[in-house]
Amino acid sequence: GVGSALIRKEFINVSRTPEYMFSYFAIAAAMPIMVYSCYTLFYSLIENALGLKIDFSLALLIVLVFGVLTNTFCATNVSRDGISALSTKTYPVSPSRIMGAKVVFCMIVSSLSVVLSAALLVVLTPLGWMNGLIVAVFGVMFSAAQIFIATRLDLNNAHVASGPLETERTAEKTTTKVVFVGLVFAMIVGVSSLVVSIFSGAAAGAQGLDMSYIIPFAITVVYLLLSVMYYSINIEKSFYNLVS
Repeated sequence: GVGSALIRKEFINVSRTPEYMFSYFAIAAAMPIMVYSCYTLFYSLIENALGLKIDFSLALLIVLVFGVLTNTFCATNVSRDGISALSTKTYPVSPSRIMGAKVVFCMIVSSLSVVLSAALLVVLTPLGWMNGLIVAVFGVMFSAAQIFIATRLDLNNAHVASGPLETERTAEKTTTKVVFVGLVFAMIVGVSSLVVSIFSGAAAGAQGLDMSYIIPFAITVVYLLLSVMYYSINIEKSFYNLVS
């Protein structure tokens, strides 16, 4: 179908550029190892220093933070096409389909990276499979929100007709904004869960839904809804304004 063809086009464009191949696939593939290493380090540190066994909140914080740091490729969803991005305006396809293919393309790899990170923690650490599943769901939602924001920011600010240097400079600014916003929300979600977990007794092994799950879920849902709204409102107008 049209959607699969557009996604395949994105994959071909990326696979032909070694720089994008590294920033997209290699870093995403390394995320599970980085998450596992960081989790085991901080888990041991907190257990030895405070005598607390915090699994879910710590895993959530680390997965979200590394998800934000490794999912920066989406900030070039439009600008990486260069001058050829202008030709997409002649496609007999709606702008939302064209931009949607870019979002889905990024979500495929980022979601796999998050799920593998959570699975690795479940297999190799005390994190239970239910907590691992919840962490994966939160991570995928968070990655989707970041991709929506980054794609729309890049669409609004890309100067594809101004040459590669200006395009790269604009993409760097977009990446900085996306990472900053993502890290702020990741820290709010992760730290709020961590603090509530410590003071509510969840760290001691309490079971069931408690505030260390509910508060992060509420913040993540709000973040995702806001990002979808920001991405979708007047996207056709921004797409057709992409001239320079």
